[in-house]
Amino acid sequence: MLVGPSLARSIWKSLNVPAERAVGCTLEDFEGNEYLNLFSGTSVVNAGHGTEAVVIEPMMDEAGIVVPSAEWLEALDAVA
Repeated sequence: MLVGPSLARSIWKSLNVPAERAVGCTLEDFEGNEYLNLFSGTSVVNAGHGTEAVVIEPMMDEAGIVVPSAEWLEALDAVA
């Protein structure tokens, strides 16, 4: 039986493991215990959590996508 995303999410939530951080295919709780993330979404399964090989910023720059930041808003105020 295949497990759908909503079922996988509900199983993970029922385990009640608060994740402090995620790296690659592992999650770490606030006590330092590591768990293999078998309930993640498709993107995480393919690339992992925080994988350096997956570079988002250059792709966003190439596409012209801007994520507002304090510096960006200050620059807009300076030219307004």
